[in-house]
Amino acid sequence: MLKREGDRVKGGEAIALVGNSGTLSTGPHLHFELWYKGRPVNPEKYIVF
Repeated sequence: MLKREGDRVKGGEAIALVGNSGTLSTGPHLHFELWYKGRPVNPEKYIVF
């Protein structure tokens, strides 16, 4: 991770690096989750992809 909880992030700014770990990996990828008040939320409601 390149950012920590509470850091501000601008559009286009890197937040993490991709990797290829685990026995079931299908190749380099980033697992991204967005949580609010201790619960996972759908990032599509908050971020324009």
